[in-house]
Amino acid sequence: MSAERLTALVEGLSSRWLSGSLPLVHARELTVGGVEAELQRLSG
Repeated sequence: MSAERLTALVEGLSSRWLSGSLPLVHARELTVGGVEAELQRLSG
């Protein structure tokens, strides 16, 4: 499930970034936040 959630996150953000509706810096911040949230979920 974690892999599916992270894949969906990255695919959705990359689509928005490629279309120009999401700046790269913000896409990176959201990706890091998603990975951190997933790691927290898995550890506790």
